[in-house]
Amino acid sequence: MYNQAFMDSNYGFLAYGVSLKEKGSLGFSLTYAGIKDIKETNSLYPTGTGNIFSAQDLAISLSYAKKITSHLSFGNNLKLIRGNIEKESALGFALDTGFLAKDILNDNLSLGFAVLNLGSKMTYLNQKDKLPLTIKLGTSFKLLNDKLLLAIDISKPIDNDLNIKSGFEYCLFNNFSLRGGYSTASQDIGSQFTFGFGLKCSLINLDLSYVPYGDLGNMIRISISYSQNPLFKFGQVREDEDDQEGQDKNNFK
Repeated sequence: MYNQAFMDSNYGFLAYGVSLKEKGSLGFSLTYAGIKDIKETNSLYPTGTGNIFSAQDLAISLSYAKKITSHLSFGNNLKLIRGNIEKESALGFALDTGFLAKDILNDNLSLGFAVLNLGSKMTYLNQKDKLPLTIKLGTSFKLLNDKLLLAIDISKPIDNDLNIKSGFEYCLFNNFSLRGGYSTASQDIGSQFTFGFGLKCSLINLDLSYVPYGDLGNMIRISISYSQNPLFKFGQVREDEDDQEGQDKNNFK
């Protein structure tokens, strides 16, 4: 996935995953975020020195997940993080860990818990800064014979405000879904509502979302994923969907 956002900022994500059958699943990902043409300012020139610089962040992640029982799974994500601001750079390591209880209460309810960014500090100009340690809780519930999915995600960074996100996905056809969401984190920059859709075409999945940011403008995000074991074919749900996790699978975004 690649996203060219406002104010010369950009974001990219690439991931690959493979099933190890009964031993679990292994994944690898690259995440990039950057912004260019930042005006340099200081106490003598608060409106700008005439110089510009850029900033980038890159995270390389190795992930592992495994089923504990038929409904309970755990996962860990080890990250190498590199940040760069003008000529200064920093390096750090972090761990994400979490649990997922899936398809409980008549196979309709799922619950998740995760702790993100457990790890070292990032050092710029001899100043050490902690990574944003974050606790996340999430739940989803399926209705209307699994056609409607409702979800809530609660995120609490240790040094920031609580953020609550909610959303829905409604499957119009076997291969097409409508989506909508609401986030309390967007209250200061514009609309809190987002919209989108998902299209599953045999081995290829396409996801598109529209995110308004008030005066900053609007953003359209597009991601494409590939799976050797598709859940859907046109007009037909794969019969062995329940056995998906026991088969080899390769994904990337």
